[in-house]
Formats: sequence, C-alpha cells, structure tokens
Amino acid sequence: MFVNLITLNSVKIPNSVTDIGFQTFYGCTNLSYLVIPDSVTNIGGEAFYGCSALKEIYYTGSEEEWKAIIIELGNNYLTGATLYYNYVSTN
Repeated sequence: MFVNLITLNSVKIPNSVTDIGFQTFYGCTNLSYLVIPDSVTNIGGEAFYGCSALKEIYYTGSEEEWKAIIIELGNNYLTGATLYYNYVSTN
C-alpha cells in the first residue's frame, strides 16, 4: 500500500496485477499519471481516494474492457480523470 505517499506522482501498474486493493493509493495527493494494464479486473473501494492531482489514466485495454472492471465506491478522482484506451508502453 502507498497510503498518504505524497511524493508519488506516477505509477505504472505491472501486467501481473489483477486487483488494486482497498485504499492502495489513498491520500496520494500528487499522483497525476497512472498506467493500468488490461489484466486489472477489480479496483477496490477508496483505492484512489484523495488523489486530487489524478488527471490522466492510460489503460492498455479497450473501452469495453475498461467498462467490465469492477470499480468500487470512493474512486471519484479515478473515474473523473481523462482516460486513454489501448495504451502501448514504450518501455
């Protein structure tokens, strides 16, 4: 967990991750850039609560795959960010 880690500004979640757990990035107020792989099927409650700088999310899957992810309550900054589908990482 990265709770209240205010120095965190970007995250690339590994392809092996299927679940982003409850309050994983809670209070990471400077997190602004996030890459989520299409392996993720669940985003737990308040996983991104308080991540007020989160403006851009790059998702490696399609829009349809994103809509199939279970996103639990308390993730307003995640759901309010600009989402880019079919992202391909260059590294």
